Amino acid sequence: MATNNPESSMVENENDRQVIEELNELRNLVAAVKSQRELTGTKGGDLIFLSNALESLSEMIIITDLNHTIIYVNAASVDILGYTPEEMIGKKAAEFFEGIQGNPPNLVEEASRDGVNGVWKGDIFNRKKDGTLINVHLALTWLSDENNITIGTVGVTTDITSRKRMEKELLEANRSLKELDRLKSDFLTSTSHEFRTPLTSITSFVDILLNGDEEDETTRREFLTIIKEDTERLTRLVNNVLDITRIETGSIIWNDTIFNLRDEVEKAIRSVNGLTRKNEITLELNGDEDPYPVLADPDRIRQVAVNLLSNAIAFSPPQGRISVDIFPGKKDGRKKVVVSVTDRGPGIMAEWRDKIFDKFVRITDDKNTRPGGTGLGLSICREIITHYDGEIRVESTSGEGSTFSFSLPIASLQDNLRRK
Repeated sequence: MATNNPESSMVENENDRQVIEELNELRNLVAAVKSQRELTGTKGGDLIFLSNALESLSEMIIITDLNHTIIYVNAASVDILGYTPEEMIGKKAAEFFEGIQGNPPNLVEEASRDGVNGVWKGDIFNRKKDGTLINVHLALTWLSDENNITIGTVGVTTDITSRKRMEKELLEANRSLKELDRLKSDFLTSTSHEFRTPLTSITSFVDILLNGDEEDETTRREFLTIIKEDTERLTRLVNNVLDITRIETGSIIWNDTIFNLRDEVEKAIRSVNGLTRKNEITLELNGDEDPYPVLADPDRIRQVAVNLLSNAIAFSPPQGRISVDIFPGKKDGRKKVVVSVTDRGPGIMAEWRDKIFDKFVRITDDKNTRPGGTGLGLSICREIITHYDGEIRVESTSGEGSTFSFSLPIASLQDNLRRK
């Protein structure tokens, strides 16, 4: 039952080598008992001699007769499994193991016929007295009498719970790295397209303006407007790439000050007015006029608000409506202010909600449409908000729209004193 996981093959090979060596030592001990018997002609001290040698081992040793009834357990078995020797001796070995396929006699036959050095080995489970299961590596071989007739089995059981946990963590880390590598590849592909498209557009319209003399003022203004929009689009792309790099390297500069969060949200709304007019979208700001002072970088917080608003506009249907709400809250006894942006778009599919703030993930709706972008905007938003001990989240129902919200602690008197 050895695992096929390549990450653990070296660990298993070393473990198997050690177990086989220990089983060989056990055989030598049995041989020594036989020799003692032949030299002294006594039998009463046989099990005592063997038991004293086994008690010092850190691995669990369980010896059974041919009926697979336990006749001996060492101290390690008692300590690890939680049973007393009296609770184990006389019981069937199968009561303490899980995951063995077939009856124990088959294991003895396999060990005799197919095992490495006459050893059957595999990863199974031991059941502890409290009912919990622990991962163990079992190596099973036979015991024979002075006539080399099989009289029972001896099993060396090693607790590999930590190793299995490490293997699981390695597999999860490997899957995460593979997923990140795939996302990066998608990011490079999409970013190349995102850069190339506006550059091509800018170049084309500049050539037309340079070479054409017949364009009227209206056409020229239209071309210049397109050039301006594509230039701004390129600027956003470059800034996103630079921001995520600065955040990850710790080189980003935070210009913290105490400011009214509502003011920055209003500035963000004004900055997307062009997009709302273009898409005939109504954007409403709700909440009281009370100031909400926060200690943060106002430019970065406005960047978060603009990103959430831009996403809401991109996914809203023409003539749709977007609601921005600002309201007080509290967490862990500390006052906070919450900003939410709600659209009436197609919503976000459930499988996207948990990873929507991860790097390189580009939002898709249930129609698999993807507005342009690098997949970095929401990841940057999360980094900014969590930097200030805030939270950012999404709630969405497919077909009914989405609500993105973030919260920040309200600045305290101590924050004001520190600023001074």
